[in-house]
Amino acid sequence: MIEQLDGVKETVRYQKESRVRLYYNVEMEGYPVHWHAATEVIMPLRGDYHVKCQNEPIHLRPGDILVIPPGVLHEIAAPAERGQRLIILFNPMVMNHNFGLGSLSPFLTPCYLVTAEKDGYTHTDLQAILTSILRSFYVDEHFKYVTIYAELMKFMSVLGGQIIARAQFASAQAANRLYNEDEDDRKMTLQAHVSTIYESCEFLRSHSREEISLDALADRAGFSKFYFSRLFKEFTHVSFVEYLNRCRILDAENLLSDPDSSVTDVALTVGFNSISTFNRVFRKYKNCTPSEFRKLSFATDYAGHLQSQ
Repeated sequence: MIEQLDGVKETVRYQKESRVRLYYNVEMEGYPVHWHAATEVIMPLRGDYHVKCQNEPIHLRPGDILVIPPGVLHEIAAPAERGQRLIILFNPMVMNHNFGLGSLSPFLTPCYLVTAEKDGYTHTDLQAILTSILRSFYVDEHFKYVTIYAELMKFMSVLGGQIIARAQFASAQAANRLYNEDEDDRKMTLQAHVSTIYESCEFLRSHSREEISLDALADRAGFSKFYFSRLFKEFTHVSFVEYLNRCRILDAENLLSDPDSSVTDVALTVGFNSISTFNRVFRKYKNCTPSEFRKLSFATDYAGHLQSQ
């Protein structure tokens, strides 16, 4: 399935005149540690599969859905017996340019698993969308990739709702630990905190290029620094600094697609004060330097262009 691998860097060859690559994979083969500039979605249809994301082992059963963001080191073990799995790779720029969907990326790292047991109706909806994409892929229609893009947008939108639902559940647990109130008061507190923290995340996403401190964000939310920091981590599962850095790296990914922008210009634009800090943080989240990521993105686009000729 991996068509071009340079060390651990894979160049994804998208289908003709598209930025999507779909595999209906039945081979008994595994794939070594690698990363790519595409977002990847894996759903086993028959048989179990074992994946590692940033060395974190994940057991996938039929119907489970795993989303792997760009730049994440991962590997897929060869299955013990012949199975079936749907693998979709797509250019994340399609989602990143949409403000609402782009804001989900910090929550997906290093990967995001959706199962029937944990996620119920949301899993059913996501499974139906992926099945629809698979059907559309094998239909010879002039606008089939428009249909597939629309389904991918819907997939990410439903996934976003699930991410918020999980955050609300985490916040509910936090509220139960932090407060000794009756049920109605806890619900009101939870709703207020979820809205406040989510709005703070949206503010960080849209103002990540600016100088933003934890004190200033906490003051804006109406909480003390320490209380806000605790709530923020309960909601997002990451610290304020880590969330801000993820937003800036996501912003940098978009800017690196412009060949006229230097890496230094990108670093300063997205909010980093030095190129060394930018390189260090970028490598932490993407397992490569900004220059390497840019080269891979250009190589991927060029490969897709050649296929369209």
